Amino acid sequence: MVGTVLGGRYRVDRPLGEGACGAVVVAVDLVEDVKVAVKVQPEQTFESTSWYARTGEILFVTEKENLARLTGIRGIPGYRDQGEAGSRRYVVMDLVEGMTLEAFIRNPGAQRAAVAASVLGQLCEILADVHGRGLVHRDIKPENIMVEPNGEIRLIDMGFARFIGAVEDYASGTKGYSAPEQHLDGAVVTVAGDIFSLGCVLFRMSVLGLPYGGNARGATKETEIFPPGRLDMMSPELRSLGLALVAADPAERPADVLEVLHRLAPMLPVFGETRDPKTRRPDVTQWYRRGRGRPISAPRT
Repeated sequence: MVGTVLGGRYRVDRPLGEGACGAVVVAVDLVEDVKVAVKVQPEQTFESTSWYARTGEILFVTEKENLARLTGIRGIPGYRDQGEAGSRRYVVMDLVEGMTLEAFIRNPGAQRAAVAASVLGQLCEILADVHGRGLVHRDIKPENIMVEPNGEIRLIDMGFARFIGAVEDYASGTKGYSAPEQHLDGAVVTVAGDIFSLGCVLFRMSVLGLPYGGNARGATKETEIFPPGRLDMMSPELRSLGLALVAADPAERPADVLEVLHRLAPMLPVFGETRDPKTRRPDVTQWYRRGRGRPISAPRT
């Protein structure tokens, strides 16, 4: 509740969002006098006490460890603290101001190729570092992507991230954005899952739709990705890249996000380019127009 002080330090200021894994609130750090984001475990309902405690440990301790491992990566909120409020666990992290990508998509002009490419490019830059530290996000979707007022992209919710090469005990991700292999028990965690999700985000931005009718479970090479004509409004280059990203067979997707970024390069705004007046704020193209993007080299062969 607003006004509650967690751990004798974090006073809840206002709700920020809520999902299956918990509520996120804005709080004031009474020690440092700054606003922070706090993810709080949902209240116990019908779960047994032991199951509730175990779930909190899996999700919240994992998120804390993942955030700590990713410290210093641009685009990932910094880890600050953790604790318990009664039986409910919480994790404290840097506050990301702005809107979710899902809200951003509703802006006029969000479907423009340069805008979609700029979002995907920034995500690739962030994920290159995440994957470089051995983790796969495994739940990339517009609700877990934030657009800051200056147009910079942030990737949040690291609770489902797992190490590359880990074997999953259960299916994972969000329907509509999860690769076919993520729907299988015992699947090996690879970066191909995140690459598939990037393709889903691209199509959600570009045509307001998702591949495989919004459910890739059981998809094969023969499964129709989109009905005929559904992608006609996309540029041929962006359409071709998107279809490669969401290939049912992981081996047919780009090998890594740097390869995706290389293929995006011709579609990204260039340094010094004037802002298109049709581009609404927050302007995600600004990252590249101001030359802040990662240098793009040829993909590894």
